Amino acid sequence: MIVNQELGKNEYRCLLKASDIAEILNVSKSFVYKVINDGTLRSIRLGKSKRVQYSDLISFIEDLNPHIDVQNLMVYNESR
Repeated sequence: MIVNQELGKNEYRCLLKASDIAEILNVSKSFVYKVINDGTLRSIRLGKSKRVQYSDLISFIEDLNPHIDVQNLMVYNESR
């Protein structure tokens, strides 16, 4: 996962793999690939791989349930 934080802003820019998204949402990778491939979850292609921007994941979550407070979602961190 690639993460950059702009100084002075509480906004993250990152590229997430399907496995990252599956873990964040507690769903299967096949579900993540399904919503990426049908265009429900916006993605970008890097060579043969697809990645999802963190902001697109937030938009996807808001579209599913506009009552979720995405400001309180934690940014995924690979260091466990």
